[in-house]
Amino acid sequence: LNRLQNGANLLYYPLEHIYWLAAHEVIPLSEEMKNKIGMWSTRFWASYVVLYFAQLYIDNEELKTRECMLKSRALEKGKSDAGSTDITFTKDRLNLIEERRSLFLNFLVNLSYFPLTIQWSLENSTFPYIGVGICGTIAAT
Repeated sequence: LNRLQNGANLLYYPLEHIYWLAAHEVIPLSEEMKNKIGMWSTRFWASYVVLYFAQLYIDNEELKTRECMLKSRALEKGKSDAGSTDITFTKDRLNLIEERRSLFLNFLVNLSYFPLTIQWSLENSTFPYIGVGICGTIAAT
């Protein structure tokens, strides 16, 4: 999965830079070619976003496993999650809470990027400008 993500980025970034250079007239490209390059760069970005959803799913499954292991450890020691005084247990629990939060935020950002990548990779998108603004704002947060 990581190799596919890296491959998508290896295709996205050079095309995106070529598009930017052409848009700023640093390199000469026809409007048609510039637009094609821009759409293809965004399509590769969209593929990365889709692959990242898969990565987030895998990360979530691994996190759930670690959360279950921590709960089992607490039960074995006869401690509840809330009343634990074991410093290692408490640190592990806080780390898992932070990882869960980070995973959720990454999901939210990726969910915001997804419609943008689809919209920008189509020649005639019907995605409303207000949607672009909302998704862009959420993704930038």
